[in-house]
Amino acid sequence: MTPRDGRPWLPVALLLLQVPGCWCLSGPTSVTGTVGGSLSVQCQYEEKFREMVKYWCKSPCVWSTVKTKEADIEESNGRVSIRDHPANLTFTVTLENLTEGDAGTYWCGIVTSWLPGYFLDPTFLVVVSVTPGCFSIQGPRSVRGLEGGSVSVQCNYTADWKTYEKWWCRGADWTSCQILVQTNGSEQVMKRDRVSIKDNQSHLLFTVTMEDVRQDDTDTYWCGISRHGPDLGTSIKVTIDPVGMILSTWVSPLSRTTTSGRAGAPSDSYIRHHYILLVFLKVPILLALVGAVLWLKGPQQRPSIYMNLSSDLVRDTVP
Repeated sequence: MTPRDGRPWLPVALLLLQVPGCWCLSGPTSVTGTVGGSLSVQCQYEEKFREMVKYWCKSPCVWSTVKTKEADIEESNGRVSIRDHPANLTFTVTLENLTEGDAGTYWCGIVTSWLPGYFLDPTFLVVVSVTPGCFSIQGPRSVRGLEGGSVSVQCNYTADWKTYEKWWCRGADWTSCQILVQTNGSEQVMKRDRVSIKDNQSHLLFTVTMEDVRQDDTDTYWCGISRHGPDLGTSIKVTIDPVGMILSTWVSPLSRTTTSGRAGAPSDSYIRHHYILLVFLKVPILLALVGAVLWLKGPQQRPSIYMNLSSDLVRDTVP
């Protein structure tokens, strides 16, 4: 009797290695963006992966497109960036200036082995779709704001859509984003929670304002127009920075991206924080420097003063 061959399990094991995805890593199964726009993908992981390197790659995923290095530090490679958020056990990947060639199958992954690609790493498959750009509605590609302040976004549209309902929704996937606020076809201001929208039909634009913004408001949003058939829309990346970042931006506050997307016009929240910094930091430093200069010049001026006083005393004592 020959010994029983133990190799029949090998094909099964190899098959399991090829099964994509992992229950310990999750995220959206598909996301959609428009040509020239941007999209974001957020992947959730378990506590045991908090300190490990995360990455994003395009199938066949032999090498990672971009990967993290440190927590809460954005790493980028060309038009793709990644940021790990250990506080809420997620990492976010952003693709900017999309092209039709960006469409395809991608993987969220966590480095747990020395093998390249996703053979042994926890991964999650994400299908990226890129639709042709829409010229009927346009807006800024990205806006920034400070925590606790407000962010305003202006989206322009063509005259054909003047009386149509406009909306603002949140979510990287165009087909399933959550509408936060919507107009009723008039110029009346519509508000819901911390978000308001107002259509200016004479100027063919509508304005969305997000108030008392928080860091978790950072996401991909859409300006959209309701119509029969597929709605029209354009994606906008909204980033909310912590108030502490003002210390790193006081050198050149005018170089910040504006909330309305117009170059050279900083947001109200940045201007407000800049003036606070001016009063409590810049002015005291300037006064201290002036005082130091005057103090250093003082010893140089004292000898001449003493010489003048001595000559006056001698002149007074001479009959």
